[in-house]
Amino acid sequence: WKKIVVDEIPAKIDLTKHFKNNNDVACYGYAEINSPAEREINLRIGTDDGCKVWLNGEQVHANNASRGFTLDDDTVAAKLVEGKNTLLVKVLQGGADWEMCVRIADRENRPIDLRAKDKN
Repeated sequence: WKKIVVDEIPAKIDLTKHFKNNNDVACYGYAEINSPAEREINLRIGTDDGCKVWLNGEQVHANNASRGFTLDDDTVAAKLVEGKNTLLVKVLQGGADWEMCVRIADRENRPIDLRAKDKN
């Protein structure tokens, strides 16, 4: 495992900058998301190439695509629990560019502030 910190928004990760062997391979990204309350969300996923996504150990998405990176190419309805949530993303790589980005939004695809409880 390699810790990667991204300061840009959106937090797109260029995997070719971090891994030398980048043809016909896969990479896993892991994050812990702390939510002050249970909430319905959309995961906005962009990957070059295909991907699988697990939230709290449950597979919530799979797209075995051969594609270039597009921000928010896939949108997946999911739910965060109150407290710690685990996100695992597998990103496939055929060759050339290799990137990923996962954003968390509300069901209307607006960014959410995970520091505050829902006001609804």
